[in-house]
Amino acid sequence: MRFSVRAWADGSAASGEGAKPLPAMLRRRATGLGRRALAAASALPDLDQARYVFSSRHGEFSRTLAILKTLAADEPVSPADFSMSVHHALAALLSIANGNHGGHVAVAAGEESFCFALIEAAAGLAEAPEEPVLLLHYDDPLPGEYAAFESGAGPSVLALLLSAETGAGVSFAVSAKRRAEADAVPAAQAFAAFLGSKAAAAEYEGETRRWRFAREGG
Repeated sequence: MRFSVRAWADGSAASGEGAKPLPAMLRRRATGLGRRALAAASALPDLDQARYVFSSRHGEFSRTLAILKTLAADEPVSPADFSMSVHHALAALLSIANGNHGGHVAVAAGEESFCFALIEAAAGLAEAPEEPVLLLHYDDPLPGEYAAFESGAGPSVLALLLSAETGAGVSFAVSAKRRAEADAVPAAQAFAAFLGSKAAAAEYEGETRRWRFAREGG
């Protein structure tokens, strides 16, 4: 599957310098992770007309954890926390901020959430080549009491604006795993490192599959 990366931001302060500020009323509804993710996305163009694909293994887990602790204490759950705990919530905030009335998809597929979101984004381009696709991936390490279920390395935020334009592009392919263990670096970080390098190709060994990213001709 092939696409062009028109613009991208990895969630660092430098990559978000050109970000369009999110209205305070919307920004307050997101957690720290959500605000970093939305800032990265807001640094990209054409958010008013792009199709949105969001991916995350755990979403804004600090909000989910707060709900679980509230339930354990037999206290009423905050309506705001409950309504914002689903993976579609950040897509809704970004849609409102940019006046985007198009469709969006949220992907949660374990350690390979970003990779499967790439498939979803490429499929969207194949369906409507004239419509760019925003792919926004975000995840934070799980907190102490859930650290045993954590396999990633550090926080991960990556925003990509993909298009079906002709010219130099990127392709990816999927094959069977070669190693029992997955790579320690999360897939989104591996893809960002590939984009930031001059390498012709890069591979990521996931939880269930092996993924190969290549520049056109790589």
